[in-house]
Amino acid sequence: MEDKIAKRTTASNIKSLNSKEIFVFGSNSAGIHSSGAAKAALKWGAVMGVENGLQGNTYAIPTTFKMVREIEPYINEFTIFAKNHPNYLFYVTEIGCGHAGHEAKDIAPFFKSAMDIDNIHLPREFWQILNRCFAERIKEILNHYSITPIEFVDIIGIKPSHAMNIIIGIEHPTISDIQKILIAYPEVNARWLLLGEGDILIR
Repeated sequence: MEDKIAKRTTASNIKSLNSKEIFVFGSNSAGIHSSGAAKAALKWGAVMGVENGLQGNTYAIPTTFKMVREIEPYINEFTIFAKNHPNYLFYVTEIGCGHAGHEAKDIAPFFKSAMDIDNIHLPREFWQILNRCFAERIKEILNHYSITPIEFVDIIGIKPSHAMNIIIGIEHPTISDIQKILIAYPEVNARWLLLGEGDILIR
C-alpha cells in the first residue's frame, strides 16, 4: 500500500504536464491567480477571474474562506469530477495551506473520499494526515472490543505487518482489508469506519 501511495503522491515541484494531467490548485474567490500554485497554474491554462473548476490543464478550488469548512463542498465537487473523468490524472497541491492561511490538518480530511480514487494524487502531508485519521478509528475499535492489536490481526485475517502498519498509521487499508474488518465486526458502522462520520456502531 505504501508503494501505491508513493505512486499517488503529488510531486513538490511540478515542472511539466502532458495533455491528460491536471494541476489542482487553490484559488481566491475572485479568481486572481497572482501567487504560489495559483500563479504557476497560469502557464497550464488557468484563467484569470475564474475561481472554480477545470481550466485548461488545471482545476481551481476556492480556498480563501474565513471558515475552513466552506472549502469542503468545492473539494467534494472536485472529487466527483475526477472520479467521472478517469482518463485524466489530477495532481492536488497543498490547497489552502499557503496564502489562504489554513493548515494541512484541517484541509486533508476533506479529501478522505479521494483516497480510493486512483486518478487523484495528493500531497504527502495530506496522505500522512489521512492515514493517521483512519488509524485512530482502528484504535477505537480495539478499545471498544477490548482486544489487542495481535488479536485484531488474527480476527480479521490479513498480513500481520500490513495490519500493524494500518494501526500505527503508516499504511491505509485496501478495500479488501475494510471488507474483512466489516465481516469480522458487522455491527461497526461502515460509514464511520471509512469516513469518520456518525457513530462507531450501527444504530
